[in-house]
Amino acid sequence: RRTALFVRHNHNTSLRQAANIGIPAASDNSGEAVATAAHTQHNTTSTSNMPVTSTGVVEDVANVQGNIEQVFAQVADFAFIERWDPGVKKSAPRVPGQALAVGAQYDLILDVKGEESPMTFVVKKLEPPHFIELEGTSERVVTIDSIRFSKHPEHPTTMTRINYTANMSLRGWRRPFIILLGSMLDEIGKAAMSGLENYFATGNKATKPSGAQ
Repeated sequence: RRTALFVRHNHNTSLRQAANIGIPAASDNSGEAVATAAHTQHNTTSTSNMPVTSTGVVEDVANVQGNIEQVFAQVADFAFIERWDPGVKKSAPRVPGQALAVGAQYDLILDVKGEESPMTFVVKKLEPPHFIELEGTSERVVTIDSIRFSKHPEHPTTMTRINYTANMSLRGWRRPFIILLGSMLDEIGKAAMSGLENYFATGNKATKPSGAQ
């Protein structure tokens, strides 16, 4: 059971998509930027039990099928992220065949409103099979993703609990607007956890429904 439930569900928005959704382009003036971000916040509804614990920080929990070693191998290695994250169109290690290790880099192509957007992640900390920290960068955002794995307390040999924390900040002049995106980040956190749970329950690769933005 997740730690957060939401009134509005959007299973097609991923944590990685925070790189572009709701963030104004550099050509916008400051008034337009505030209006865009405020509009996004106003039109996203969630309950009081939200995973955004502070500005730009999203925390949530997923309980997935599989022992801790199996789950860690597929989630920590971002070469496989497109399998469980519907917002990632392509993912590949920077160096083909590279081992999961501190310094390993991954190149992602996000599907953001039908357009491709690149993002790069690098492994900063690694404690298999319990913890990994990655730093992601794109043109507009920097994120520190901390993922902790533990044996499920009731099913320690067949299920794994994933505690996922994403600490996001906007780059350059966009930085102050992160405070206006809290409600949108709630949805993003829930969608990421739903993708994880669905993949490990069904074995099906994450996909967007036809016509989804």
